[in-house]
Amino acid sequence: MSNYNVAYSGLDNVSKAIDAVSNNIANASTVGYKSGQWVFADQFMKATSTTDAARTGMGTQNLSVRRPMIQGAIANSTNPLDLAISGNGMFRLLQDIPQGSEGKVSPESLFYTRNGQFSVSRDGFIVNENGMYLTGYQPDRYGKAITDDIYGNWGLLKVPEANYFGNKTGSSVISALLDSTSTAFTSTTSTPFDPSQNTFNNKTSQTIFDNDGNAHTLDVYYRRIADSTFTIKSESDGTGYTYAPSKSSTPYSAADIDKKITLNANSVLRVDTAPLATAAVGTTVTIGTGTFALDANPDANVQGKRVFLNGVDTGYVVQTDPANNSALTLAAGTSPSPSGNGNVTFNQKDIVTFYDVSGTNTLNMTLVTPDGHEILVQGKSNMPSSGLDLTAVESRVEVYSSIDDQFFDHNATSDYFSNRQASQAEMQVSASAYKPVTVMHFVGGRNIDALVTDPLSGNPKFRTDVTLSAKVTNQALGTSQLVFNLDLTDTTMQSGPFQISKSYQDGEAFAKLSNLTIDNEGRIAGVYGGGRVQYVGQIALVHFDAFEAMAPVGKNAFAATVESGTEDSANGVYRGRPGTGQLGEIRSQALESSNVDLSGELVRLMILQRTYSANSQSMKAVDQVMRDTLQMIS
Repeated sequence: MSNYNVAYSGLDNVSKAIDAVSNNIANASTVGYKSGQWVFADQFMKATSTTDAARTGMGTQNLSVRRPMIQGAIANSTNPLDLAISGNGMFRLLQDIPQGSEGKVSPESLFYTRNGQFSVSRDGFIVNENGMYLTGYQPDRYGKAITDDIYGNWGLLKVPEANYFGNKTGSSVISALLDSTSTAFTSTTSTPFDPSQNTFNNKTSQTIFDNDGNAHTLDVYYRRIADSTFTIKSESDGTGYTYAPSKSSTPYSAADIDKKITLNANSVLRVDTAPLATAAVGTTVTIGTGTFALDANPDANVQGKRVFLNGVDTGYVVQTDPANNSALTLAAGTSPSPSGNGNVTFNQKDIVTFYDVSGTNTLNMTLVTPDGHEILVQGKSNMPSSGLDLTAVESRVEVYSSIDDQFFDHNATSDYFSNRQASQAEMQVSASAYKPVTVMHFVGGRNIDALVTDPLSGNPKFRTDVTLSAKVTNQALGTSQLVFNLDLTDTTMQSGPFQISKSYQDGEAFAKLSNLTIDNEGRIAGVYGGGRVQYVGQIALVHFDAFEAMAPVGKNAFAATVESGTEDSANGVYRGRPGTGQLGEIRSQALESSNVDLSGELVRLMILQRTYSANSQSMKAVDQVMRDTLQMIS
């Protein structure tokens, strides 16, 4: 009977192999189909010794149906929801929306496919032709970015809404480059601000929106006024150089409220004024008060002059300079006096310079911060932690603003007002019916509020901003309240033509969906009128190293098995965003064809037909042997 079983196993397995080939041929046009190949294996009788070379074969058996993950050809389509994966990965599908609260779903509910034929359900979800839901990463609440959340809303992806409702402007940012050579309006000219007379230097406009998404025009006017004096203090406690922010400043951190701005303690104060005399130290000496020798006579009478060592004020003055003798007697000066215990070491060949800071005399100096910014100042000493004030010249610019030609702070009863209204004392010209919403201050071309940044965030520790409130009128002659913040922090002043380096606001008008796009990273976005983009999610892909161990469940879908691993497996399964790691990219308006090679399948079918015919001959031979045996017995 073993001969009969051998022949039968051949017929049975070849018949099933023909089924596999026929299934491949039948699915040659199925999108994303992966061809299967029947894997034959021999089998032998059991024997006392497993190494017995004379064991009799028992026919053939099946090990598996192999389905290599070979990329099919990608063909273009016209449907934006037709998707193809170029590379590794499979679409992640959810069969049904789970009942109860959203969150992690059971692995039994998840299926995977390479077929990217998707459409929209009546609820707006993206589904395949079997009604399975495409899943992925969820957007943030504003649709501006994609989050890492794949469990919120069970990972379901929806197409963008047909309408995008507008929202009011809450924040406006305008950064300008002002021309430092522009003419200033001073008190001597007595020219008040008047927009109709162009008594301003520059103007820019921005479109903002009210609660109903109606557009309004925000105009910002820049008007340079007379320069003023800016004070920086060298703090005696060693914290560095400090100054007061502008009256229009707001700290980024609540911890900085009512605090001064502190320049880096490592800032260097360089003296630019030419010294009265210069000499080198002849012999190393440490002194409190007393004498020290120079290697040559000073080239001027330095009695009563301040002594600087290697460019830094020592706090000492020359008490006696007998006939320009190289031996000088020093005494402790005042404002400032020598620091610490008063001892100063003059090393041989150190450079000593002498300055006259008596009376109203001051030194021209440059305060250099570690980031390379330079501020020109005047003062009597560059001794660190001197406790003295330094003065600098600051440029000042008035900022006026209006919405739809209605100016803020125009009069006491106006519905357009700011929280930073400049006082009459800050204005440099005769009284005007218009009031600036703020006055900006610039030193070395930079806004004084933005000189110091937070080391972690990189943001200025203070920002120059103003809150503007208005009761605007819409097209139906109705009114609505509009309150927003105008941020001018990054405005600078340099020699060059006026230009706007940054201008944006967060309000948006009502718009209709004009296009649906899916990029190579699988991000699904709606494009609305005006070019506004809103993300609704990002497709997730899953790659199985053991793809051939997945179970085909029909309708172009596969289920994970113990052998293939699941998304909860530690190894062998990778879930992520398209184009990252080993995952391929997404092609929109394209489909992946099956990887069936029709020519090869037809050749394989003919070979299997001949093999089946040969196995039938084996069956006939067994039958004839059985007949002969029975005749012998009878």
